[in-house]
Amino acid sequence: MSSSQASQRKGSFGCLGYGCLVAVVLLFAILGGVATYLIYSVRNAVDTYSAETPTTGEVAMTSGAKATAIEKVRTLQKLLSESGSAGSVAFTSAELTALAQEVAGPRLGVEVSSSTITAAGSVQLSHLFAISALARTILGARESRYMNASGSAKLLLAVGDPVPVRVELQSLSFNSKPVEGDALVQASEWFSGWASGLALQSSRDGASSRVNRLELSDNALTIGVAP
Repeated sequence: MSSSQASQRKGSFGCLGYGCLVAVVLLFAILGGVATYLIYSVRNAVDTYSAETPTTGEVAMTSGAKATAIEKVRTLQKLLSESGSAGSVAFTSAELTALAQEVAGPRLGVEVSSSTITAAGSVQLSHLFAISALARTILGARESRYMNASGSAKLLLAVGDPVPVRVELQSLSFNSKPVEGDALVQASEWFSGWASGLALQSSRDGASSRVNRLELSDNALTIGVAP
């Protein structure tokens, strides 16, 4: 084999040489930088919108509210799962508080009026997220911090709409910092998608929800189900 042929054959493996090695190193350096920036951004956001101590004490739960709320949830699930079944279930503020505390801990309260539903309290981050080893790495052991939050919203039902449940946030704040403008609109859209996802789980054809009534009254949220 001539020296020129050997040189060409060696050149065909150029991607395994220093050129590609440098490219790989640079790629990992860029990815590492992006990951570090994202982790820093998440930690900074957590520090901004949470606190080391709660601002509210435990919200007292009305006697029997949890058991009653769970029974009403089962009744609603039965209505939604049985084709042809119709009816409605009304949840009081105390019952909604009991359900919320099952997810977010004992420092959260829910109030229902004729126009809005309001939630306020201090929620420890460990109640909101499954704190895995990766989450601990990202949060930097911040799961013990509290999100001191409050918000109020209107609930609207748009039967036949791809997003049947509309959540219109009237106010939202974290750690005494209000969420305003486009951020409030985006938060409303997120909550609308979450609520609509729950409603669409009851769909028989996957395209529309059987939930046909959402009504706010003094101290009650009524959910109606069509046959």
